[in-house]
Amino acid sequence: MRAVGTYQGTLRRLIWRFKYGGERWLGRPLGMLLATVSLVSFPPPQMVVPVPLTPARLRWRGFNQAEALARVVAQVWGVPEVGALTRQTKSRRHQAGLGRPDRWANLSGVFQPSVDVRGATILLVDDVLTTGATLSHCSMTLREAGARRVDGVVLAAVTLRR
Repeated sequence: MRAVGTYQGTLRRLIWRFKYGGERWLGRPLGMLLATVSLVSFPPPQMVVPVPLTPARLRWRGFNQAEALARVVAQVWGVPEVGALTRQTKSRRHQAGLGRPDRWANLSGVFQPSVDVRGATILLVDDVLTTGATLSHCSMTLREAGARRVDGVVLAAVTLRR
């Protein structure tokens, strides 16, 4: 797993503007940052997979920010961007605002593979890593479905205080 930077300052403001401020055009330059980090960090993937949103969150936001970023990363790598995961709702709470143990428990069994990934090398894309629960659950789901390798790249990682 690699991050472009920490979730603070200018990077945090850009992510917020992209996700919540209606500035979808930021997906291209932010995606290029992800692509650059992934190019120097990982072997070539066979597919780029965005972390999926719940259907309700997708309706509310109007787009999946991870999918927009993954599309750019896939173009740079010259491989397909594949929606290889679905996210079940199962009356789960939003991850934002939950503590580390609750985040992990909240995601148990939420992700399901939606395409055949057996033997594939996958690059998983998301915007922010807080505790690692989402990326870990997605990665485990893909590995259990037969993916050979799953690497992850995010724009920003939250620095947790002890």
